[in-house]
Amino acid sequence: MFSAIPLAGQDSGTYTHTGLDGIILAKSDTWYYEEFDTAGRPVEGVRWEKNEIVEKTTWSYFDDTQRIRQSVTTTDELITETRYDRNGNVIEIRETIVPPEEGDEEVNLLWQNHGKKPNRRTVNGLSPIPMMNGTFYGKP
Repeated sequence: MFSAIPLAGQDSGTYTHTGLDGIILAKSDTWYYEEFDTAGRPVEGVRWEKNEIVEKTTWSYFDDTQRIRQSVTTTDELITETRYDRNGNVIEIRETIVPPEEGDEEVNLLWQNHGKKPNRRTVNGLSPIPMMNGTFYGKP
């Protein structure tokens, strides 16, 4: 069941709708919908711009906790899978560059946390491991 909640300073081009099973936020030609599970946790979020889906995110959780186990964000160009440990720390980010045309090879980049401090070659302690067809190349 949804119920509308006006925002402070809301103009005529802004719309919000919230309920036990999700929220809708909209402004002009951009919309965002987030669906909740029975525990009130986000499980899927979809963003539209000009009547087209531009980004979709799904979340999964550790058991019945509020702690995210994995999120997957998909756009036309990239799929980003992020895994977390039970403390909420990022332990792996896998980015898959979606081929622009059929027949092009899919490229993967895997970032794993190896306890390294961030530097030019790491992002928040995650080091890149290039992958081709699921095979790891190089060492972190």
